[in-house]
Amino acid sequence: MYPKVILKGIFCVLPDNFLRFAWQATFISPTAAKSLMKSLRRCLRSLHVSAVLKTELLPPNTAAFLLTRSFMLSLTKMYRPITAQPFDRSDGYREISPCEALKPYIRCFWTYESSPDMQPQLVIPDTCMDIIYRIDNDSGKVYGCFCTIDDSTHLSSGMADGTSVFAIRFYAWTAALFSANSFAGTVNGGYAPDEFFGSFSARLLPMLISTNTIEERALYAQNYLMRIICTDRMDPCLMNTVHDILSSGGREKISALAEKNAVSKKKLERIFSEKMGISPKSFSSLVRYQKLWQDMCFSADFDIFEAVVKYGFTDQSHLLKDFRKYHSMTPKQALENAKMSLFYNTGSGYHDIIK
Repeated sequence: MYPKVILKGIFCVLPDNFLRFAWQATFISPTAAKSLMKSLRRCLRSLHVSAVLKTELLPPNTAAFLLTRSFMLSLTKMYRPITAQPFDRSDGYREISPCEALKPYIRCFWTYESSPDMQPQLVIPDTCMDIIYRIDNDSGKVYGCFCTIDDSTHLSSGMADGTSVFAIRFYAWTAALFSANSFAGTVNGGYAPDEFFGSFSARLLPMLISTNTIEERALYAQNYLMRIICTDRMDPCLMNTVHDILSSGGREKISALAEKNAVSKKKLERIFSEKMGISPKSFSSLVRYQKLWQDMCFSADFDIFEAVVKYGFTDQSHLLKDFRKYHSMTPKQALENAKMSLFYNTGSGYHDIIK
């Protein structure tokens, strides 16, 4: 039995390195947990935060769930992947956030309603995995697909008029919490949801047919997701490495990441393959690309020369080559596709630099 720390509204104000230690402590020993309590009190005193702490004996899984959730919630605050059309406000597309309990694990629920003038959309690597259901509103048939992490771009397939989509978007590092299967060799893949998530489709299909709103469908999906989530499946080494990759923007070398987590490079690659279906090097590269794309979209004073240094590229040519690899077009074309011409007319000379 492990001592458990009851925290009310505290983890949101604690530094990331403390969250990391707290999460690891649940997997070490009661001694480490006691050390956690002492560190927590010192940290709270330094932050002038008042809180009620008490120690109870609870099952290890309960303590692990609470601390793992806090740690993983900190990752979502560090990194929010976006699509090729991050400013899409079309009537047919909607996103809603999951319930509080699932926010550390689920990026969002999203829906799309087809229309006669609907065009294929550019899909870029967003370091997420999706369970996507297409509902034929006329026939009542439902088609499901689990899309694993991508490392290349493609165009979405068209949809017949009268078709709607309901989807669940996982962070790449959380999908394994809901599945007992290995993700090795699944990059850029599409699978039947039940291959990885048991009877998920069987439980969800009747609800998808009988309901019409994303709120109703998300509610049913969340109820089942809460039943099958298992934090014991998460490897501490994986989570620590993901934390380091996100905090460095994908710039840290894999050998350094392996050394920091006291594992061999080969073992680290095996862990990433089993839990995410991708190598740590590829994941780091995708995170760097996503960070760069977010900077281009949301920074009005974006400067490509500063970005070369900030994201660890050797030169401007290296940055452009890497961006095209994942976006299939130049940054200027990407911003035009995202209907963001506002951002490359800021006076920084950005649109003159990028060809």
